[in-house]
Amino acid sequence: MVQLAAGDEPTTLTLTTWFDAYGAGTLQGRLLDVEDVDGCQAGLVAAGVECSDLGDEPWGRYFTCKDVDGNGLVVAKTARRANAQA
Repeated sequence: MVQLAAGDEPTTLTLTTWFDAYGAGTLQGRLLDVEDVDGCQAGLVAAGVECSDLGDEPWGRYFTCKDVDGNGLVVAKTARRANAQA
């Protein structure tokens, strides 16, 4: 995995090779970094969006869901965002 960022900008691009479902040109696996991942998941579920349970990894707290076009999304509060606020 390689994560790229430009200076202090909050936007990053992560490149991976181990997910077969995320082939070249796919729109699967987009990560949206949010302030309140728990609240975001609760709001989406209340709006009828099917979401995974919340999970915790060394890189952050997250859940997954699909947008209206079927693209897989990872919604997270990453460790980078959490550390920047500390």
